[in-house]
Amino acid sequence: MKFQMAMLAGLSFVLGTSTAHAQCQDFVGTVAATTSFEPAASVLRNLPTTRGEYEATVDFEARVANAMQALPSALIIPGIFSEEYAVYDADSGVLNIQAYALRNVNTSYEYVFGYGSPFYGEVEYSTLGNRGVVVFQGEEVTGSYTASNAFGAATRVTEITRTHHAIFEGETARYNETFFVEQQEGAGAQIGAVPMSIPDAQAFKATGQVAFVVAPKWPFYAEGVRSWEPTISNPTDVTQPISVIVADIQCGLLLLADNTVIAAFETR
Repeated sequence: MKFQMAMLAGLSFVLGTSTAHAQCQDFVGTVAATTSFEPAASVLRNLPTTRGEYEATVDFEARVANAMQALPSALIIPGIFSEEYAVYDADSGVLNIQAYALRNVNTSYEYVFGYGSPFYGEVEYSTLGNRGVVVFQGEEVTGSYTASNAFGAATRVTEITRTHHAIFEGETARYNETFFVEQQEGAGAQIGAVPMSIPDAQAFKATGQVAFVVAPKWPFYAEGVRSWEPTISNPTDVTQPISVIVADIQCGLLLLADNTVIAAFETR
């Protein structure tokens, strides 16, 4: 545990006391020391989140404060780059970036914070709008079996595990609230334009990365499982483990293959 804390502290950026926008822009031109989701989650899941039966509130609060002192003030966690939403304008010599280039996958927080979860009624979430981002999705076939319905029709069912890793900040203030400060409303959802030559734009779309600057907060980590039952018309048995780091999401970053930050976008 102590080793993991030291590792995270060494890999993170500590943000200064200037405005959020200035902080985000300070990353441009630097080489980001990213921390992947799983080692960050392995630390955060062990932090205290609930008060023990025989623990006074003041003692619990002291225990949480002591644990948080070992955390870095911010982590840079890689996300999913959807390059189709980074579109080059050859006339202007810029790469136009839509919000979906950084944030194009959703997950179901109901299965993490909803009824039956340890944080039910304590963490506000919505089925319609949340401030969160999926930073990893993976799918693999894990088995198969034969199943039949009440009418005797049989089929071979494929078992699939569909994994989501996400950063969750909270419920949006309103349904149509934009995620990034500079995000244009509507289908385009553009958040910025990065000057680039044609070769640089081609290289970036092939090897570019995105990441998010996040500051962990209570309850730090949560998880849940969503599932889909198979049918005759859709014979797949899907299990979706959802792992969530709870944090304030401060900036979205565009990175070259060597982790050099070429653009930063402030979030709301």
